[in-house]
Amino acid sequence: MNTKRISLFCILMLAAAVVFAGGAREETAAERPDSVDRIALILIGRSDDLAWNTAAYQGVRHMEETRGIEATIVEEVSDADVERVLRDFAAQGYELIIAHSFNYGDAALRVAGDFPNTYFLHGDAPGNDENIANYSIPSHEGGYLAGMIAGSITESNSIGIVNSFDIPSMIMVSEAFKLGVEYVNPDASVHETFVGAWDDAPGGREAAEALMDGGADFIMAMGNHTGMGAIEGAAARGVKSAGLYADQNDIAPDYVVTSIVNRFDAIIEYALQDIEAGNYANQEYHLTMPDGAVELAPFHNLADEIPQNVKDLVEQRRQEIISGEFEVPIITTTSN
Repeated sequence: MNTKRISLFCILMLAAAVVFAGGAREETAAERPDSVDRIALILIGRSDDLAWNTAAYQGVRHMEETRGIEATIVEEVSDADVERVLRDFAAQGYELIIAHSFNYGDAALRVAGDFPNTYFLHGDAPGNDENIANYSIPSHEGGYLAGMIAGSITESNSIGIVNSFDIPSMIMVSEAFKLGVEYVNPDASVHETFVGAWDDAPGGREAAEALMDGGADFIMAMGNHTGMGAIEGAAARGVKSAGLYADQNDIAPDYVVTSIVNRFDAIIEYALQDIEAGNYANQEYHLTMPDGAVELAPFHNLADEIPQNVKDLVEQRRQEIISGEFEVPIITTTSN
């Protein structure tokens, strides 16, 4: 067989493969499952960061316990490698794959297009399709309640926020926190520092120390290891703090008053229900406190240090948020 005939043969075979693949895609899309037995969770960081990654890890583990779903979790997957990992899980037949990072959004959309019989969820980034949904948990309502606590227990009337990035999803939490402080204590001032990193514990600690040098006696710590550093720095000086995403009391049990907790199991539950009902196409899950996706962590062993009238006021406001009687404003530009 000469070279031209080989080339023509290859072209014809390739064309047939393309036609077959197109038919296969239509067939598999029609056979998209109506239930989920296995979930894969891809994390950009470590599952023990007591923040963004821990919250997702806990959410998936909760679904294992409540629904009996088998879950596989991989940690510290780089942006450059996530597409390979997504494709690997899809090829293994996992029905639902969760890409838990804004940075994973583009890769998740590409892979979802090639695996129409697999469901995908990706976090914080825009974009959806027949078999891929995006999600976020606006935590501003929790920020407001945490601000009420800080404003009620401060003695210096100076409160600090150590934030990671000046992006809308983070700003809306810190601005709501400031409103909560103002509601209970108009005389208090709130000062905010943006570290510019998610996982800079030394930078978070340094920012907290600078705020405490300025008189702050409460630190709102926001963002993975950056927030952990801020909490540790506050605890070293005997200053109370609050955390974000997961219950961070374990970092400094005598000083972390509460945390704004994201319940990712709420998102997964909504997604599973839509899959079962055939309503998953083009979904966007932006869940808040009334949806059961945001809550305040317990006061733990600091409960006796929080005055009862403060607890009652915070609980009253929480109920008003859940019922819709009170709406926490969403502010995405910093007031500093």
